[in-house]
Amino acid sequence: MFSLTLKDFLLDHKDYIVGEIFRYISTLPRSTYYEFILNSNEGRRRIFTWAELLINSLGGKRGPFYDDQARIGYMRAIQNYKLDNVSEIYKSFQRVVWKLLKKELSNNKSISFKLLMEFQELNEIILQGYNIVAGSFYRTREEGISERVNELQQLYEFSHEIITTFDLGKSVQLILERVKATFEADEALMVLYQDDRIRGIYSFPNKKATQTVLPIVIKSFKEVAALFVDHEGHVYDNIDQCIKKKIICTPVYAHRHAYGAIALSSNTNGLKFTVKELNLLYQFLYIATLALENAFMFEEINQSQQELRLLTGKMVTIQEEERKRLASDIHDSLAQALTGIGYKIQYCKELVNKKPSLLSKQLDVLGKIIDETVFQSREMISRLRPDLVDTIGLLPALKHLFKNYTKETGIHITSDLSEKIVIAPDMAICLFRMIQEALTNVHKHACSKNIEIVLQEENDYACLSIVDDGKGFDMRLGAPWMRDSNKIGLLSMKERVTSFGGVFLINSSINSGCRIHAKLPLKGRANPNG
Repeated sequence: MFSLTLKDFLLDHKDYIVGEIFRYISTLPRSTYYEFILNSNEGRRRIFTWAELLINSLGGKRGPFYDDQARIGYMRAIQNYKLDNVSEIYKSFQRVVWKLLKKELSNNKSISFKLLMEFQELNEIILQGYNIVAGSFYRTREEGISERVNELQQLYEFSHEIITTFDLGKSVQLILERVKATFEADEALMVLYQDDRIRGIYSFPNKKATQTVLPIVIKSFKEVAALFVDHEGHVYDNIDQCIKKKIICTPVYAHRHAYGAIALSSNTNGLKFTVKELNLLYQFLYIATLALENAFMFEEINQSQQELRLLTGKMVTIQEEERKRLASDIHDSLAQALTGIGYKIQYCKELVNKKPSLLSKQLDVLGKIIDETVFQSREMISRLRPDLVDTIGLLPALKHLFKNYTKETGIHITSDLSEKIVIAPDMAICLFRMIQEALTNVHKHACSKNIEIVLQEENDYACLSIVDDGKGFDMRLGAPWMRDSNKIGLLSMKERVTSFGGVFLINSSINSGCRIHAKLPLKGRANPNG
């Protein structure tokens, strides 16, 4: 049970967190600020001090951290460092902390809700610290002081409002409402992506995405570039190319990851949008990405908890069904066979003295009954654990499985199994069970005629691909097992893969079959994303 407070947890991992911040900064494009942080004693000490003040502000007084941010923010501004460079420290800190918590969650499903609330408090402190630093930068400007203060006030109000929202839909709605009002647009639209697929299209006011706006939003996301459209429909990537813009599009981007893209549109006089407005929009979107990450985090946690409950319930059901089936099998086969053997032995005893000439024939019959009983026993044991995997190896066991499956179902299997791949016994059972589960799903639910199965080794990873040509299902609606109890087998496959530190992906659409991909590390349990 996780009993430490978030503050204690982070203090215990402070050196690791700071080290990860330095490592992350070293991967970014070079700048004078990053050189100062990485290559000077003052810069390195500064990051340690900053992290310690931030962590100690949890559950206590935030004043020392905020005062420090106001002082340092002013110093960095007059030293002509870029605000975007300074803000990367905040981003990297939050990213490392979430990575640590996520790892703790994967190891400990009983992680307390209190810890997550403390993480919310930490995000609020980070956002406020960023706003203070941003304010220090803007206060050094000689022109537009009152306008900048108004912008900062909007950012503060926006961050304060959105940081308390953990529902994804509500978070996006708040983002769209705020940017539409701030930039006086007629409509705001956001497209969110997941695994390079659109996971949601949102607009404010509540209108359907027009055919003119949506393609530009998708283009902006794919090219990771801001795009501008004039009233003649010409598209530019240079903001100064046209004075009045009908559509402004930019990716929603943070931590070198694009979450989607957002568009502002005007149906009347157009939007007077310059670099100044674009930079303000970027500030809104930076705060927005923090809120989106929070929403994604809680969505992921809630889904993990629901998946755990589904798996637990399914395990209980499977255990009871398996016990019932075994009891039936034992009663119908083994119990009756053993009873018959008992009667036959008794009969043979009588023949010893009365009709010894018939004894040999009856013993032959008894031997056949015993052989059949042994075969039935092995069949039941094989259903509990595929002994072929242990005795003849994974690939021969799979070929045997494919042959029997096609014979029983009529579904054709095309396979490409690498003869050179060397897989540990526990992973071999995992792969066998996954393929077995996938074949069962296809037979029961997919209405497929063909299945293609590929198992190859790629860069010390076992890569499994299972593709069918069945009726498929709509992945845009979220995890299939959360909507359909018939697809709980997919969840068990995912859990098997993740238990080995692997990656499990599903790609499917209506009437287009299903494609399952799994990637498991062959050496140790390394992270296949790392």
